[in-house]
Amino acid sequence: MESNLSKSILISPAVRDKDLVKEIVELIEEGMGVPETEIFCSSLDGYGIPNGQNFVTYIKGQLLSPKVVVLVLTPAYFESKFCIAANKPFNCH
Repeated sequence: MESNLSKSILISPAVRDKDLVKEIVELIEEGMGVPETEIFCSSLDGYGIPNGQNFVTYIKGQLLSPKVVVLVLTPAYFESKFCIAANKPFNCH
């Protein structure tokens, strides 16, 4: 079972913005040299919650201490009650 330790970069998008988020992740990996293992994004396969992990518990663990938080603030984000609720710890609204 994979560790629930917070990764260096947390990307918080709405699921509907998946195509945009793929481009952001590619930019972070290729442009900044950040490995996939240091990026958490629940909207993308391979960057999110490992099989067998509790969804809410795992996300809470990722919110503990990332070095960088990337909020993908689009209309879809603000229409998502889950996105708004999940990011309350950052007091950004």
